[in-house]
Amino acid sequence: MKTANEPTIANSTRPRKKHGPHFEEKMLARVMAMPAPLGRDEDKVIEARLQTEGIARRCALAMLTKPGKFTLTHAAENRAFAEDLAMIFVGLKDAAEFHANLAKTLEQAEAVLMFALAQRSDMQELLDHAKAESSPGAKAVPIGGWA
Repeated sequence: MKTANEPTIANSTRPRKKHGPHFEEKMLARVMAMPAPLGRDEDKVIEARLQTEGIARRCALAMLTKPGKFTLTHAAENRAFAEDLAMIFVGLKDAAEFHANLAKTLEQAEAVLMFALAQRSDMQELLDHAKAESSPGAKAVPIGGWA
């Protein structure tokens, strides 16, 4: 039995996709029963890592501002430069794995937020308002044709 404050997709004015009978209700029940996917300690670890990491990423981005010839020539001619590149490389491998896992975690959050908003008849209005209020810097920017 649902209470007045319990979410429901049945009242949504959004068009329904054909996933089978009671799909939305089953998905809503799964989300409602889902425990918190991230503990507070895990949240603090992720935030601390985001605050302190970045040297390898910043160095790698700085290297991307140089032509390939510069990097190849200096690596071949200068051992100290090559050692720095190796340190950046090793740090990037770790950072790439961390950010790939973080992306999966953020996708989980996106799914939960989508279900939370999907129960509202004014979902689109809320999203339009949020988009209008978001800063331009928050949008993904294609870099160097690798978007």
